[in-house]
Amino acid sequence: MLGGAEGAEPEASLTAFVVIALLESKPICNDHINILDSSINKAIDYLIKKYPTLQRSYTVALTAYALAAAGRLNDDRILMAASTGRNRWEEYNAHTYNLEATSYALLALLKMRIFDATTLIAKWLADQKY
Repeated sequence: MLGGAEGAEPEASLTAFVVIALLESKPICNDHINILDSSINKAIDYLIKKYPTLQRSYTVALTAYALAAAGRLNDDRILMAASTGRNRWEEYNAHTYNLEATSYALLALLKMRIFDATTLIAKWLADQKY
């Protein structure tokens, strides 16, 4: 996970990573952490505000996945606008970022149950050299 790397819109990236982690931990930790839901909701509200203003395809894809995982995103327009060819999320000379961003975008679309582009995205990922 590269979200904290230089130029990666680190506040949004880090918040998205934390939201994803807290959502995954919720079934186990919710009964033990009184503020878990409010912390998640506060972070999600921040991401909802930031999402339309994000500039990097990586951050858009990661944030889309966090919001979709929370059930707070069901529109793929911003996500798809950040794509290249509607099957990958790329930045110049950043192969690792591109693989990771495209993976998050695929997960976001799957969470939103928007399946029309997922085959092409999965094919692009499968064709890459890791």
